[in-house]
Amino acid sequence: MLGHATVSNGFSENPLKRLRRIPGLSFVTSLKRGANENVLRLGAASDRITAKFHMTERQYKSFAEFWPYYVSEHSKPATRALHAIGSTIALVLMVILIALGKWWLFPLGLVVGYGCAWIGHFFVEKNRPATFKYPLWSFMGDWKMLAFMIAGRMEKEIQRLASQSSATNFSDQQLTTDD
Repeated sequence: MLGHATVSNGFSENPLKRLRRIPGLSFVTSLKRGANENVLRLGAASDRITAKFHMTERQYKSFAEFWPYYVSEHSKPATRALHAIGSTIALVLMVILIALGKWWLFPLGLVVGYGCAWIGHFFVEKNRPATFKYPLWSFMGDWKMLAFMIAGRMEKEIQRLASQSSATNFSDQQLTTDD
């Protein structure tokens, strides 16, 4: 994804400026981002070269299609446990805040819930939370995963998805059960 990068002084920098500093690419004339592609134009206006870089990111058409991806992003038991802890604390906190009439503090529950989950992603799983790309489906996945965990069916679901590895690009090494 093209965007602003943070440089050592803490300020963000335009990617076009970064590209202009690369030796041999000092003639970058424009950089723009489309819906599913990044376009880089090099050279003078008369002999402009346009290169398109298509994003390989998968676009899911349904939650059922998204679910195997979601599970693969939560491959370690510790990540799933942090999600369960965060979701449970968030739900309890939201109910308490509403019961106390402090509804304006309701978003605090989201901060606690996502905070626990993101700790799992950044420090345990070492991946980027699915929430950033697929916020609604990720939210639905959190609750589905919690329901599977409470019912004691999450490991069976992981094994089911792993057995469909040819269709969903899973491998036995990607998914770890609590066994």
